[in-house]
Amino acid sequence: MPIRGASAPAGGALGRDTELGQIGAWLAPGAAPGPPGPRLVLVIEGEPGIGKTTLWAEATGRAREKGWHVLSCRPAASDAGLPHVGLADLLRSVPDDAFARLPAPQRRALGVALLREEAGGIDLDPRAVGTGLTALLGLIGSDGPLMLAVDDAQWLDPASARALGFALRRLDDRQLRLVTTVRTEENTGQRAGAFAAVEASLDRQAITRIEVGPLSVAAIHQMFVRTLGSSFARPVLVRIHRAAGGNPFYALEIGREVQRLGVPSPSQPLPIPGDHRDLALLRLRRLPRATRGVLARVAAMARPSAADLDLDALAPAELAGIVRVRPGGRVEFTHPLFASALYSSLPEASRRRLHRDLAERAASPEERARHLALAADGPDEATAAALDEAATAAAAHGAADVAVELKELARNLTPPQDTATLVRRETELAERRYFAGDSTGARRELERSLASLPAGEDRARVMLELGSLLWVQEEGDEGLALMSRALSEAATPVLRARIHSRIASQSDDADVCVAHGEAALALLDEHEDPILYCFALHNLALFKLLSGRGADHAAIEKGMALQRDLAAWEMSTVPAFWARNFDDFGTARQRFEDLLRAFREQGDEATASGVLTHLARVEMMTGRMDRARALTEEALDLAEQTEQEVYLLMALCAKGLWCGQAGDLDGARAACAEILRRIEAAPDIVLEGMARAVLGSVALAAGDLAEADRQFARAQEVEELVHNREPASNRFHADHAEAVIGLGDTERAEGLVRRMEERARALPRPWILAASARSRGLLNAATGDLDQALSDYHRALAAHETLDMPAELGRTLLALGRLHRRRNERQRAQDCLSRAAAAFETAGAPRWAAVARDELGRAQGRRGSADRLTPTEHQVAELAAAGLRNSEIAARLFLSGKTVEANLSRIYRKLGVRSRTELAARMPPPGTATGQP
Repeated sequence: MPIRGASAPAGGALGRDTELGQIGAWLAPGAAPGPPGPRLVLVIEGEPGIGKTTLWAEATGRAREKGWHVLSCRPAASDAGLPHVGLADLLRSVPDDAFARLPAPQRRALGVALLREEAGGIDLDPRAVGTGLTALLGLIGSDGPLMLAVDDAQWLDPASARALGFALRRLDDRQLRLVTTVRTEENTGQRAGAFAAVEASLDRQAITRIEVGPLSVAAIHQMFVRTLGSSFARPVLVRIHRAAGGNPFYALEIGREVQRLGVPSPSQPLPIPGDHRDLALLRLRRLPRATRGVLARVAAMARPSAADLDLDALAPAELAGIVRVRPGGRVEFTHPLFASALYSSLPEASRRRLHRDLAERAASPEERARHLALAADGPDEATAAALDEAATAAAAHGAADVAVELKELARNLTPPQDTATLVRRETELAERRYFAGDSTGARRELERSLASLPAGEDRARVMLELGSLLWVQEEGDEGLALMSRALSEAATPVLRARIHSRIASQSDDADVCVAHGEAALALLDEHEDPILYCFALHNLALFKLLSGRGADHAAIEKGMALQRDLAAWEMSTVPAFWARNFDDFGTARQRFEDLLRAFREQGDEATASGVLTHLARVEMMTGRMDRARALTEEALDLAEQTEQEVYLLMALCAKGLWCGQAGDLDGARAACAEILRRIEAAPDIVLEGMARAVLGSVALAAGDLAEADRQFARAQEVEELVHNREPASNRFHADHAEAVIGLGDTERAEGLVRRMEERARALPRPWILAASARSRGLLNAATGDLDQALSDYHRALAAHETLDMPAELGRTLLALGRLHRRRNERQRAQDCLSRAAAAFETAGAPRWAAVARDELGRAQGRRGSADRLTPTEHQVAELAAAGLRNSEIAARLFLSGKTVEANLSRIYRKLGVRSRTELAARMPPPGTATGQP
């Protein structure tokens, strides 16, 4: 049985017919029924030296014979601490033109991670690297079947493992396969290393496992013949097999000793130590001292290269099959047991001297800092500072897990008497853990630090970070309470300003945000911390607007000017929302696109998903439905890829809005139902309000006024709970008023309309002016004041002249056309309804366009025969059959009560019924023109 370090025998794996059959079945197309991706990953697992690599080589060789494109890497134990080194090895044969085919943001994220491009000034989100890898593998897989092959995956560095796991969860076995070997710990069977987390994240049905067990006595015999040139008598073979437990590596080492010393008599023990580590050391101890010295360097180095080693001293180890020099000059042990045995046998003092020497020759900050840490014999601020720098460098390349490890070493090596530095490193370590996806670890870190600190400035810093973490973990009340406690202990103006600013940005309550925003701004100096000042300035302006305190346009302009002067990539999103809330959709569109470009240039794909959602909503409002749909789908896909729950829910809300406007009411309901389902365990009142508003608009479009009122009322309740007094942020208020008017509840409708009018007077803008005037017109029409309603609708039309919202224009024209028809002004009615239908078509709202066309048909004077209901009669009949009272029908259809009664009389006569119960039974199937979409 060949092993790493022994020459591979002809004929492939010995004694592994069962395992080879499993590999063949895994590779065979269509051989495994079941859900998508049942054969995505093949894991060949077993103890060290058992023969996993030989089977791995057989699997990759067979794949190549079948025409698969195979990308492979063979990480070593020293690789585990280097960011993305496994990924770089895996992709080393991918041509540059494949990278060039990627979208720029994904290409840059991969380029920075793989050191193909310079890192920016901020941390690279590991999810951006995973997104880029997913896209790259998808492109390669589209050209033919692709296999990734990772030998000794337990040594894969965490950054590479994270990116690989990200891609595996998003691709299936039609695009990609992975074959890997994984060492299981002896006596426990547990898998070690970063790849264990990858396996745990995948569906168990996607993984096929081959557990490599002991070789038979016959296979051990064949291995000796092929590797040593001869074998032993059967009794000796059995003894060797028993002593090695069938492990080919141990058997071969025992065989070499027996061959060198001679076959012992049956009464004598075999010439082997009882400990496996000593077994590996047997051959190492026979090497010259200089050779053992250079091997110690190989064992301690991250990426040992022939260029950095004494090759003359290394030669005896290479001849003995203990190390090999790969093409390109990389030096590696033929079996990891040699490295671990040698390194662990070094005296502590020798090991520290070795790492100090290697630190001076290290090629990267991460490698140098790690060697310094291993050379330290106690707290050392210089080494801790070097580890800080290395953590920053690792994070800039997307290696969040490596950054955590380095930052933890820095914390551990910080002199304990330097409390301020220790607190800083502890909070930074928590931030690193959170960024790496370990929110539980981050929280535990901060809680431990908090418990050890006395009251004061240092503890206030920890409470601020822990409070923020609790907030993002959906424990908002506890988080805000902890930040409030931090305020009581913070002494310096800078820290107090940060706490106030954090509370202002994380509270859902607009009034609370304003109070803390003002406090933060009062403590900040725009020259000392211009970035924080800019964000505080913008946030305060936004929450003043939302809370009904007016519009501070000067603050927005000042903040934008500061950003331009700083040339900071960290752009506040407030100016984009500001333009949207003031109906300047062209400017809002441009600002959102600028934000999107900035976030993507930095590889911040997670935040880009949120921007895509808001941009999609701008496009919906302005009637660009095709682009809105594309943006919404992209936002959903990106939120799922980056595993951002909040952004996913926001994107689902945008999907619900799009479906509702496009006429897919079931799709809209499904999207909102998914939002409500997801927030059951961790309530989010703001997202609930957004979903309820969408459900209300869907119910209104379906003609279910009571359900529309119920959903809108809850959305309104949410706004009142968070003190949001700005209707432009959600824009459901006119729809709510229309539903309540349709239900005949004019008293409650008066309150809803008056609230919009008050906002329109306080801060006049096109949409609120148009929406409030139309709502007032609907209410006046419902109470019989048709002249005043006509005036109201014309006021609304005047506001529409500067408002790029075609669906809203259609709604106003529809209401005006109905009023003209009610006033028997047929030509004017036809003109308005024709324009309404065209506006709805422009807005991509087909159901509302159908309503306008149906109203147009009635305005043109269509008449039904004696045995068929007219469109108006049909509407009255449907609403009566649904249980509405005459007054409700009259309000809903803008008719007088007497007209409803007359229509019902004709309906009863034509259908031959005497009651509403009989009417419901005799009604034609729904779907005939109803006056609603």
